[in-house]
Amino acid sequence: MITRGSTWPRRARRVRRLVFLVVSLTTAWTYAQAADPASERSSAVGTAEPAPPSVLADQEEAKLECFKNHEDAQLARRQSRLLDARSRLLRCSRVSCPAAIRSDCVDWIEEVTRSVPSVVVAARARGRDVVNVGVSIDGKRVAEKLSGAAFEIDPGEHVFRFDCHPWPSVERTILVSEGVKGRALDIEFAPPLPTAIAPPPGLHVRRPALHPANRFDHVVGGIGAASLATSATFGGWALWLRHHYESTCAPFCGDEETGSVRTKFVIADVALGLAVASVVVVYLHLTRPHVPSTNEPPLGIRGAF
Repeated sequence: MITRGSTWPRRARRVRRLVFLVVSLTTAWTYAQAADPASERSSAVGTAEPAPPSVLADQEEAKLECFKNHEDAQLARRQSRLLDARSRLLRCSRVSCPAAIRSDCVDWIEEVTRSVPSVVVAARARGRDVVNVGVSIDGKRVAEKLSGAAFEIDPGEHVFRFDCHPWPSVERTILVSEGVKGRALDIEFAPPLPTAIAPPPGLHVRRPALHPANRFDHVVGGIGAASLATSATFGGWALWLRHHYESTCAPFCGDEETGSVRTKFVIADVALGLAVASVVVVYLHLTRPHVPSTNEPPLGIRGAF
């Protein structure tokens, strides 16, 4: 594990300087051999020809890039930019890089990979899982659909935004800790629909007890039944008369005809109201609260004269 107080930065700088010196000397010697015809004549038969200057320049540029990625990866790691650090370590661990640089980068890649945190998102709506969810992290779109895979991010505070049509977008701000992998992040776009609450087993729901019907209930019920029959009779009669007058004397019917129809409609409405009122009275009378009766005898005159 690399810490700020460790001595590896100084060791890395010494290694870079040594490698750079060796590369420079090798390059200068190669150029000198390429420019000296006598060296070419004195070389042994079958020895490979020196590389062209363009190839040597490309190799030198690749090595300098390895040095830069090696240094930038360390800086990114100290700043908790672990994803950027891992990307640069992968580039400085290529075969084209010097052996000392490549050895450091390969060792650090494993450490950085273990430190990168990740988040697993699960979304639900109306009690069911949904996958057509767009995911944005810190304003950058990272996915259009959930697959169950974890999202790798740098340590620190991040703002997640989730979009799922037709539900409103959901935003969550979370603090991600270094090295914590597979942290669950549950998103609820819409709560489940309410369901009927069943009473617990053994609990009986008390329903209002009905009083036995007495003479009052019978009388009022009879009035209601008669009123209902009267309403039906006069209502039907009024409808028949209106249809009859419309086909015979309309629109020249007199007040006698129209008044008769209107009167029957009024009687039918009043009778219907009386029937409804009778039903309500009977129901209220049958479901009236029970009043406990006392067994005390009535007050009377006691004693002897």
